[in-house]
Amino acid sequence: MDYLLLIALIVVLIIIPFKFILNFKLFSPTIIVSFAYILSLLFAYIGLQSWNTQSSLNSNIYVLVLGSLAVFGFGEFLSKIKKKNVENKKAKYDINGIVHVSKAKYILSILFYIVVIILTIKELKKICATMSYNPKGISDMIAFYRQNSSLFSADAVNINIIVSQLLKVTNIMSIMYIYIIINNLINKDSFRKNIKYFIFIAFCIFICLLQTGRGALFKYIVGSFIIYTVLLYRKNKVKKQTDFNIIKKIFLALIIVLPIFYFIGPMFGRSVHNSFVDYITFYFGCPIPSLNIYLNSPTIHTITYTGEHLFYNIYSVLNRFDIINFSVIRSLNFINVGGMYSNVYSGVFRGYIDFGFTISLIFTFIAGFGYGKIYHLAYNKKNIKYLLFYAFFSAYIVDMFRDETFFSNFLSVTTLLYLIIICVVVDIFFKKYRDGDNNE
Repeated sequence: MDYLLLIALIVVLIIIPFKFILNFKLFSPTIIVSFAYILSLLFAYIGLQSWNTQSSLNSNIYVLVLGSLAVFGFGEFLSKIKKKNVENKKAKYDINGIVHVSKAKYILSILFYIVVIILTIKELKKICATMSYNPKGISDMIAFYRQNSSLFSADAVNINIIVSQLLKVTNIMSIMYIYIIINNLINKDSFRKNIKYFIFIAFCIFICLLQTGRGALFKYIVGSFIIYTVLLYRKNKVKKQTDFNIIKKIFLALIIVLPIFYFIGPMFGRSVHNSFVDYITFYFGCPIPSLNIYLNSPTIHTITYTGEHLFYNIYSVLNRFDIINFSVIRSLNFINVGGMYSNVYSGVFRGYIDFGFTISLIFTFIAGFGYGKIYHLAYNKKNIKYLLFYAFFSAYIVDMFRDETFFSNFLSVTTLLYLIIICVVVDIFFKKYRDGDNNE
């Protein structure tokens, strides 16, 4: 019952005030994170019927979760306050109609994807050969690379830096082509004219496979929904009807996506030994039970360096440039939760374990303000660069029910590189829309 009580409190104290009183939109960061926590708590409640673990919640969890969500929402609220007397200029790259890329750019895009895929496979083979490992197939090769990547190892192996940057370009091109498909279909363009772009969806899925995680694929699924909802809100001014249609599509997508995530696990180098229900309920439901176990047994984790969990990226950069002579890994300690092992403790954990509850709220406020500012730029400014940037990183917001993502993921050199790549890609592919002119 504790889990159902926490769900009710999130609805009453977070969703209702922010959504219906402060008029937050359905896909604003605060509402997304709140619903993600609710979904996770529901899965946990279902899973607890069979898990052999603590069913009652530590009282501190109510304060941690509700306090963090409230502060996160307040940060987002302040981020949308507009400056007065600012001239409303026509936005660059404001695309209101159908858009297509030229044949030359289309062909060059295909060739670019093919080259990057070949180079990536060669890099993975080289890593296996260097470490004297003979993979049994591509899945085994990916699994080996994943286990020796920065996710699990401080002495991580890395793909060649040039290939790594080329992969980043394909990632942005993928979200760009997803945008083109969704934008054109919303604007009633012929489906036949857009079939040619679906080859990039296939390339995107295969590259996600090579990048070792379903998280990469999840990023595009969430990004697609963000693009769809923002464009739909702009086009359809009947807000309640739009919200209802989007909620229906989300439930339909979950019914389709969750089984896919389960069955493609082995393709991404992961072993799946549990039933579908056990796997899904644990994958989405384990963060709060894991946090509960930690609060009842805080010796599970120890602190070696100040802020090592929240500011993992900063430590990694300092170590890379030999400013410090030690490194930390992003992955947290695994613990037994009802017979299965978890290393995610919800988005409130890293700040709390590093700095305590009060200071962690300051960082949560900054995260809410940061994500909120990006969202409002994407929604209001109508510049495709803002929308692509928000869509590409929106999975970090959803994933906050599992782990902290703003400081440990978003604030990084990698994000800065992606921002530069987005600007360059948009300038190349949408040059003729620079002054807000439409193609059709």
